[in-house]
Amino acid sequence: MALLLIMYFTSGVFFLPSALPERLQYWVSFNPLMHSVEWLRSAYYEGHGYGLLDRGYIFSFSTILIFAALVIERFARGKVMMRR
Repeated sequence: MALLLIMYFTSGVFFLPSALPERLQYWVSFNPLMHSVEWLRSAYYEGHGYGLLDRGYIFSFSTILIFAALVIERFARGKVMMRR
């Protein structure tokens, strides 16, 4: 729960990550939600978010999560099916 709150507050919904000092920008840039929010802002506002936005990070992070979820589902499927 605490990790979810930290990710939400550092996602850039309440502030612009580009307005943060560079030291904090570095740590906030590890949050994939921040990149998603910046991508949405750049789609709405012309020329916004090109400093911190990394589209490749979003794609690679989501690909790794999907792959991990499929692997976990594959190994857990037999255990779940046996309980029924």
